[in-house]
Amino acid sequence: MYIIGVDAGGTKTLLALYDQDGNKLNETVMESCHYMRVGASGMGRILKEGVNTLCQKQGISPRDIVLSLGLAGYGREEKVRRMLEEALKAAFPETKLILHNDVETALEGAFLGGDGLMLIAGTGSIAFLKQGDEVKRCGGWGYAFGDEGSAYWIAKKLLEVFAKEDDGRLEKTALHGLLLERLNLSQGADLITYVMKDMQNDRNQVARLAVLAGEAAALGDPMALLIYEEAAKELAALANTLVKGIEKPVPLAVYGGVFQAGHWILKPLKAHLAENLQLVEPKAPPEYGAYLFSKKG
Repeated sequence: MYIIGVDAGGTKTLLALYDQDGNKLNETVMESCHYMRVGASGMGRILKEGVNTLCQKQGISPRDIVLSLGLAGYGREEKVRRMLEEALKAAFPETKLILHNDVETALEGAFLGGDGLMLIAGTGSIAFLKQGDEVKRCGGWGYAFGDEGSAYWIAKKLLEVFAKEDDGRLEKTALHGLLLERLNLSQGADLITYVMKDMQNDRNQVARLAVLAGEAAALGDPMALLIYEEAAKELAALANTLVKGIEKPVPLAVYGGVFQAGHWILKPLKAHLAENLQLVEPKAPPEYGAYLFSKKG
């Protein structure tokens, strides 16, 4: 029997094929299968394509695998859980399924099943704390009224600053010229068409603009640095809320595209974290966390 561990976040879907002992044999990356983006049936279709790709490479059948998934958006709402479970059963009628939230699998991988706190800032933002058999969460409310400190949140702040600088409500900084150049805009007003038409106001595409905040910060742009400071405060609040009343040291691992900005986000984050939170490197990736859940049955 083989195990396919899946990290299905808001930006991409990574499927890794493992043997019984946890040795990775192969992997494939698909587009995001988040149900809010492609629907429940679209989720099943994308996952089925990824599973078939791995099975064909290994010369096995979907009947020969356990499919352990970490799904963004799975877990909090019972109606959503049932919808996703039904879609997956329809897509994989002959396959054993194990379902968790994508943060749970990231947490499991980061600490190899042990205790710790996982802070994720990708397209969205959320934190999970595991202590023994108890798991608590903070954040994960979605981009409409949550996901503070996420890539989408940072990108939106970046665009807000650009608009204010273009109007003259704020003094122009390096950020303004950088966006004009990177997005190939003739004038500031072209940003509206770029976001609403060219990007179709798609959350994932907008979130990808967050990397420009890092470029602006590298130029010493004060507004970009302020955006990272505010993002760090919001992300630290997620982690700090979960360790209120805990005096002993708690290991904290971070995961997600926002942290690819390196010290621009990590330096202010460390400054705002509770004293008992100790930043550590994840021991394994989320897809391996999904594999570990498969061994628990």
